[in-house]
Amino acid sequence: MPTNSSLYLHIGHPKAGSTTLQKFLFTNWLALLEAGVNIPTASLDLATADSPPGNPLWALMQAYDSESLSALEGWVDTVRQQKPEASKLVVSSEALFDPSKAHLFSALAQRIPIHLVYYLRRQDELLLAAWRQWGLKRGLSLAELVERRIKNDQPNFESIVNAWQTEVPLASCNIRFVGKPFLKDGDLVSDFCTQLGLDHELLKPVSRQNESLDGRLLHYMSRQPEFFSSPHDNHILELLTDPDPKAKKVRARLSLNQFRDIHDHFEPGNQRLLARFQPDMIGIPVIEEETAPIFEQGDTISIESQNNYISEQLERLKTSNDPQIARLRKIHLS
Repeated sequence: MPTNSSLYLHIGHPKAGSTTLQKFLFTNWLALLEAGVNIPTASLDLATADSPPGNPLWALMQAYDSESLSALEGWVDTVRQQKPEASKLVVSSEALFDPSKAHLFSALAQRIPIHLVYYLRRQDELLLAAWRQWGLKRGLSLAELVERRIKNDQPNFESIVNAWQTEVPLASCNIRFVGKPFLKDGDLVSDFCTQLGLDHELLKPVSRQNESLDGRLLHYMSRQPEFFSSPHDNHILELLTDPDPKAKKVRARLSLNQFRDIHDHFEPGNQRLLARFQPDMIGIPVIEEETAPIFEQGDTISIESQNNYISEQLERLKTSNDPQIARLRKIHLS
């Protein structure tokens, strides 16, 4: 069994570019394989033309539930036996960042060097994204989510990094904030390839545009959590999104006070991480007001504007037979 291989764990924090990096890996997996980079399938098997790579999110969650990494260890052993030319094994998944499960990788690190790659999104953007994706579906207003996350010190990037460094004898620990000053060439994919020792210009680029939903829709639906069966249920949001590409969209943003509360709570920890992992970047603000998603003074999303947006979409959908639209129409008009 070859001894010159290494395992790279991209412990993708949710909403921090993980989807972009995974799309890049999965799009280029054959070219990467020729370069000695192996990526598993979603079920942690050896990738083939009939079973290409995927995000092993559910397989890792099952492994965590059972407190056993046997599936991951089996994939590592299979690659090293069947693909001796593979010098780099790469696993990218949002499931990996859970610090309470870091200890499970200690034994594996005795068998193969583990390199940790962890990208962090500035907290003002991260909390806004978390509200759009999960919080509003639980009936939380943006203000409530921001207040809770600050009170509970979430996310605590330092504790996650400390857990991995304490529990696992890592070959390297590569921590980067997702922002142009902190990334190689100011680009996430380029930086990731640098961590792997690859030239990203020789591989196919991927789009990184995520279409954001109208803030009026998001704020309105945060008061209607019963329409969401799970954090992944976007059916009603998709129905109520204006399909006209020329329609004016109102972005969800933070108030200036919310931004300052986030900045004051989290930025000191960001600077401590820069001191540890990118000391040449100390003093460069991670949470920067100039580029923050903040409403201009007096520019807010009123209840009236939310209701008007929904009324317009319900009129557009007046012939729809979708039961959720019929249900919402009764609520909205009552």
